[in-house]
Amino acid sequence: MVNRKNKFFLLTVVLLLAGCRGTTTSSVAGNTSSVVDTTPADIQYKEKVSETPVAFNGTNKSTFVGGAFDYSMSKLSTSENTIISPLTLGLNYSAVSLVSGSANAVKTKLGISSLAEFSSFNSVFNWNDDSETVHRQDLLRSLTFHQIAQTNNTLSYLPGVRETLANDGIATITSSYANRVKDAQDFLTAKLGKKIPVPDLELDDPCVLTYSALRVKESREDAVTGEKTFHNLSGSTSNVNGDTANHEGVYWEGTDYRAFRYSVNRTDLTFVLPNENVSLSSVDATSAYLAGENGTKERVIDGFFPYFSLKETIDYTSEFADLFRPVGIYSGLVDNASQLKLFACKQSNDFTFSALGIEGTSLTVSGAGTASAPAEMPEISFVVDRPFYCFLSYYDIPLFAMTVVNL
Repeated sequence: MVNRKNKFFLLTVVLLLAGCRGTTTSSVAGNTSSVVDTTPADIQYKEKVSETPVAFNGTNKSTFVGGAFDYSMSKLSTSENTIISPLTLGLNYSAVSLVSGSANAVKTKLGISSLAEFSSFNSVFNWNDDSETVHRQDLLRSLTFHQIAQTNNTLSYLPGVRETLANDGIATITSSYANRVKDAQDFLTAKLGKKIPVPDLELDDPCVLTYSALRVKESREDAVTGEKTFHNLSGSTSNVNGDTANHEGVYWEGTDYRAFRYSVNRTDLTFVLPNENVSLSSVDATSAYLAGENGTKERVIDGFFPYFSLKETIDYTSEFADLFRPVGIYSGLVDNASQLKLFACKQSNDFTFSALGIEGTSLTVSGAGTASAPAEMPEISFVVDRPFYCFLSYYDIPLFAMTVVNL
């Protein structure tokens, strides 16, 4: 229990993707000087997009959200600023499970049991808006691909698997072991239009890696900026800028918190605020977020929502190893997969909320090698002036989950 001045605040920012425009086809990019097998340049993968969020209908969406939260939220701290992405972790685990023998537990947990289902679901997270009504190009981009990295040709893709994956929007590349990180970086930059840091899992040669990346950017035109005092978890205070505009959105209450969600444009920000004398750690972030889907009320909020920026790399190695050690890791992707014994998984995230809007990137990279890695409405006053959780969402699927305790 803490007093009002030091009370935690839960801010949920969840980003989900709606419509997309058209279907494009791109060839695999990379540094050909370090590519062992030149075949990737000849295989085109389809960057599938969806005009309507059909993949979010029914249990597929709710199952994925529940599973992604269960897998990811253990890393969301309540004692320091933290950012994770349930979305890219869930997409990564799904992509690995689909080419890893009998990984049925993961498929059931996330609700994606086939390449067709993965393609349909992932397509919703690809759109861009070039309209003149926004200050800068708004977009949501998602990309998943596999990579063989080796010095000697001891591994190769199974016959026909690359073409099958490409048809369902999953790319494949082959790199020299020494240039594996650079090749992945070049590929991501070419496809997402922005350089995203690539964590090195430091797996031994040879290894197989899977990357799931996200980029989102949404502009705002109605921001009203003001300044208030933020009460940090450390006990100190900070004068911070934030959004002071009145917002129409969805408001709900739990036994130990209040929550409010409003739209940036296509994406939504959700703030969850513990009640007086309730600590942030006493509020279950997952339950508070999911409660917003039922029994909510439309409200106009007169509040304060602080601007912030977070950047962090999270190690999910122990969780990843527990999931895939019992099954044939990558046995449906490469030959000689039995030599791939030990696993690793890391996630790199970067997110900013400002007067200009929101912008974020996430990259989850997992893999297996021959040695282990190191892993008329009433107004409500809603002032965010103390520590909080944050999620970014669109259609209620969490792309990012964050903790802000000091500003």
